Amino acid sequence: MLQGSIIVRGGASIRFVCFDNLIVSQFKDNGVSSIYVSDGDVTIQDYNGGLSAKLEGIRGLSADYNPAEFMEVIDPSKNAHEIGALVRKLMTEKGAQLTLHMLSDRGKDLSVAMAALYGGYHDGKVGGLLNHIRKLLRYAEVAMAEYELLNTMSPEERDLVVLGLVVHDFGKMLELKNGAYTDISIVPHTYLGIEIISKYKDLIEQTYNEMFYRELQAIILEHHGEFGERPKTVYAYLVHVIDLLDSRVSGLQRKVEGLGLEDTTNISFDDYRLQFNRYNESNTGSYPVNGTENSETVD
Repeated sequence: MLQGSIIVRGGASIRFVCFDNLIVSQFKDNGVSSIYVSDGDVTIQDYNGGLSAKLEGIRGLSADYNPAEFMEVIDPSKNAHEIGALVRKLMTEKGAQLTLHMLSDRGKDLSVAMAALYGGYHDGKVGGLLNHIRKLLRYAEVAMAEYELLNTMSPEERDLVVLGLVVHDFGKMLELKNGAYTDISIVPHTYLGIEIISKYKDLIEQTYNEMFYRELQAIILEHHGEFGERPKTVYAYLVHVIDLLDSRVSGLQRKVEGLGLEDTTNISFDDYRLQFNRYNESNTGSYPVNGTENSETVD
């Protein structure tokens, strides 16, 4: 069986499945992740209250698919420049050199990577991962300037938090490609992120020490907070809180924009209850049921 996403110009996305072994083998034998299809190749159907698609045929395989033709692009060059400036401002010299090396080394994949699945809660656009990282570093800049907790950390500890914010979603580069889930997305992006930074293990330990590397692993694995593996260190928790803030604010923005409202000053919360929380129908408050929330709130 083959599964993935069909994306049309303008950005609409729909999951598809294919049970035809011949079509599946065409994908595997040609080593590509995208196709050109026409209306006759896909059957749209209802599935569990939503739309799904059945792939019936292929007009042509494409190894040079350009996702920017189909999806909105967030300027990667602009975000990369601002990220570089923030890294130099917030980190020690050795930390900035290490971080910029890792970013540069992954530049091609980072420039098109998305922070969330297409149609997800935040930055599900070409270049979205860089945009997400930029916003997190801006939040960190404020936190480090305003809160004593961060100001009393050692320079190396602040390096750890900043580098953690930069790499926490690196696994998205492997989980998603061209707006669709890859075959290896059966592994969560948290674990895929560990796989990516393992290539820099020696460099990280030479710059700092082994425990710094282990702390960085913990940040990646635990940045979903109560929605996944709970943070075991203050650094992992800080990254989780900053990441969650961006996810929540982005979700609010998407919801308000979807209402088409020009003035939200007189709109109460219940008028547009946010869909990224799971609420008990009888509960009029804002607390999640059983202390849990939809795991899609954090990417």
